[in-house]
Amino acid sequence: MGDQELMEGTTWESLHAIDNYKLNNLVLIIDRNNSDFRSIKFLKLKKKLAVFCNKIYEVNGHNLIKFDKTLKKTLKNNLFNIIIANTIKGYGIKSIADNPAWHHRAPTAKEIEIFKKELKV
Repeated sequence: MGDQELMEGTTWESLHAIDNYKLNNLVLIIDRNNSDFRSIKFLKLKKKLAVFCNKIYEVNGHNLIKFDKTLKKTLKNNLFNIIIANTIKGYGIKSIADNPAWHHRAPTAKEIEIFKKELKV
C-alpha cells in the first residue's frame, strides 16, 4: 500500500480488525515515498502502527537484498508484520526523482528513451 492510503479511514479500520481478531500470518508493506505532499504528513508512523502490531520493520525499499531478507523474516514468524519500505518516488531518474510534477504525468516517447539510457535498460 502507498503511504497516501494511510489517509483512508478504511485502512485504519482494517488495522483495528486485524488486531481485534488477532489475525496472523499477514504482511502489510507500506511504500513510504512521502507522496503525502498534498496532505497531512504522518509523523512517527512506526509509533502509530505499533498500536496494532509489534513486528514492524523499516527498510530502504530500494535495497532489494535487505528488503528480501526482511520479507523472509516476516514469513517465518507467523504473526502480523508491517514493513515500512522507505522509497523515493521516481528513484533512479534524476529529473523525476522526488518531483511532485510527475505524480500524474506520463513521459513522452522521447523521454522514455532518455530515461532508459539513464537507467541503463
